[in-house]
Amino acid sequence: ALGYYVDAGEAFKKAQGMPDGPERNKAWREAAALYKVALEKAPSRDEAPEAAMNGAYCYKQVGDYDQAIAMYSLFIKEYGNEDNLVKLEKGDATAKPPKPPNPAKLQERVKYLKQAYDALSAAYVLFFNYRTAAETYETISKVRHFGEADRRAAARNAVLLYANVGDNDKMLQARTAASELLALKDLLTLNEDGLDRSQASADKLISMQEQL
Repeated sequence: ALGYYVDAGEAFKKAQGMPDGPERNKAWREAAALYKVALEKAPSRDEAPEAAMNGAYCYKQVGDYDQAIAMYSLFIKEYGNEDNLVKLEKGDATAKPPKPPNPAKLQERVKYLKQAYDALSAAYVLFFNYRTAAETYETISKVRHFGEADRRAAARNAVLLYANVGDNDKMLQARTAASELLALKDLLTLNEDGLDRSQASADKLISMQEQL
């Protein structure tokens, strides 16, 4: 399995060292494809976070942002598999030999998982897909492995973005889900001018993401 990551890394370095032009674009695509295969074949390896970030970077170099988003999504799905996280958290009695809990490894995996979620949500905002960005932030707010502050911030962003697209129903749902994470003073007041008051905050969030 390591061979997939080695091949992808070599292709990435090759593309980095080439001058701009069609051949370099081809090299970026080849490296991205190799990283994708590596993630699909061995998503739990320590090299997986680097593969996800580098693979997405390769796709961005050739303007293929949909594939970059797909790379983040693949990484989150495979590397952040809840069953694997629980095994790191509580140990794996079914393994031979049984494996004890590994809090250090869990912390490392959660850190990279959060980075991928951040990159994914930022990408959706940058490409004006505010609804999907809101859904992604809402998902982040529900991942129990993330820190409380991160979950609160994600819940707030979800509410603001749902407000930005004028979806009162989803904003209400997000507010309800966020109620256990956010202090009452941080929640938006949903009356007739609630969307207007939240608009400035949503625009600020979007502006910050566009500067990434």
